[in-house]
Amino acid sequence: MDLESADIEHYSRQMLLFGRNGQYRLKNSSIVIVGAGGIGSTCILYLAGGGVGNIHIIDDDQVEINNLHRQIIFKYDNQGTSKAKTAMEAAIGLNPDINVTYNQLRIDTSNVESLIERHSIVIDCSDNMATRYILNDACVLKHKILLSGSAIGWDGQATVFPNIQLPSSSSSLNISKEVMNLTKVACYRCLYPNPTRNNTSASCNSIGVLGPVPGVIGSILAAEACKIVISGLPSLNEATTSADTNNINNSKSNNTGNSNKKDSDLSFSPEIPVAVGKQLYYDCFGSNFMTFTLPRKRDNCLVCGHITSNNHTNTSSSEFALIKSPADTLTWLQSVGALGVCTNSSNNNSSDSSSFDSSVFKSMNVKEFHSLLKANETNAISNLPPSSASLASYVSACVLIDVRPEKEFEMVSLAHYFDQINRCTLSHSTFLRLYEQNKEDCISNGSEHESSSKSNLLYVNIPYPTMKDEKISRNLHRLLLSKTSESKLTVMCLCRRGISSRLASVEVYNSINDMKKEMESVHIEVDVVNVNGGLEAYRLVNKQFPKY
Repeated sequence: MDLESADIEHYSRQMLLFGRNGQYRLKNSSIVIVGAGGIGSTCILYLAGGGVGNIHIIDDDQVEINNLHRQIIFKYDNQGTSKAKTAMEAAIGLNPDINVTYNQLRIDTSNVESLIERHSIVIDCSDNMATRYILNDACVLKHKILLSGSAIGWDGQATVFPNIQLPSSSSSLNISKEVMNLTKVACYRCLYPNPTRNNTSASCNSIGVLGPVPGVIGSILAAEACKIVISGLPSLNEATTSADTNNINNSKSNNTGNSNKKDSDLSFSPEIPVAVGKQLYYDCFGSNFMTFTLPRKRDNCLVCGHITSNNHTNTSSSEFALIKSPADTLTWLQSVGALGVCTNSSNNNSSDSSSFDSSVFKSMNVKEFHSLLKANETNAISNLPPSSASLASYVSACVLIDVRPEKEFEMVSLAHYFDQINRCTLSHSTFLRLYEQNKEDCISNGSEHESSSKSNLLYVNIPYPTMKDEKISRNLHRLLLSKTSESKLTVMCLCRRGISSRLASVEVYNSINDMKKEMESVHIEVDVVNVNGGLEAYRLVNKQFPKY
């Protein structure tokens, strides 16, 4: 499809940089974006604004209010709508002259090949590890250029994987050094052979992200995608998928710079530099950008190791070519347990809870928990509903340990919604400081300033990862000892979703046993109780508590 006068007027400011031919290539290009979140939404807008002729958007999620600080393609009134459809409408609203389509679904091994088949570039803006492996393997097998972006906390990165492979007839072709180098660039799986605990569980939902960071990464991906299209690399990639030398020769006219390399059947000398085989890292906190060159393919990569062996190495292709289809990727994901931690299920962290004996602690549902908090607030145990009469013993002497990270606790806690709890709350920093100052009386009362509080419940923030620290453990012992005047003590553990608190409950149980062994004079009955579902479930019975 050729350019019209309206196109030249529309895109003149960028055409001054790369001319008519570059805009022609953009107009006739086809790109699929997987994920319309913080990275994808910015990327989609710039691709649409730049005149990419065919854009396909894939996302299975709906717009929520906590998306809006970073997913700028959506408006406040879009809450509850399909991200993919709403993003398509926004892209068409920005540029009605392009073709934008969408699928409201999740990429998986059953649909990935059909969804990327007709596109020359795949941009991975997804937020889970399983999708990244599925897309990588499919793009390697289908010779698709893959751009991958991620952002979390203050950091982001953008990577370009060319996934260029030589055709089986390559021995009869004269291939330039530049093209040979591109065929040796690592794929995503080469960089990350196996999903680790950190790279499967980390997400914006659990760790957080500064809004502009994914926007920067999305802009970089859009810019690199445009440069790749303008450079003619997709034509080269399409040519190498064919064993027909005539097709390769016919494609040469579509590749920028080939006129200067008439002695090569396959060459790539773009007029503008592209970040193919590069990873750009953005450190927002330190205001730094860094660029890294990707390593060579790994000979033992499960998806592209056999490709290296075909390129005149001594490695047996059958030894490493274990992934030859999406079905093989699914089998691998299941074998490494990567599917369970890479979905949006509420059981994302279920693997955490399988490694301990849950019989050492009791459980409480959020309705009972809310009744307890209200009884503590009014100091009226008699007001507890008959079904919750057993909670009376919990209210008489209770330490509620919030095991969320300190920043989460500072952002929103029960102390913001209950007066009595607020008067007997210890932040993590205060908890540490009281230990350093050896102020047992402060710990006993739960507050440096409200020692006369009526509250029977002490609320303290001790992040779960710190519980094994010796200083924290000793301070916890002292806190519990301050309650030994009671005949019975309840220690409750609370977190965001009820997973970390289960782990913390075991730590508290072990800590209590250690304390009893060290001090034989301690004779106190202690119940350890986990609040099932955590604060996310608690919000269902207390609508005032915010979702985050």
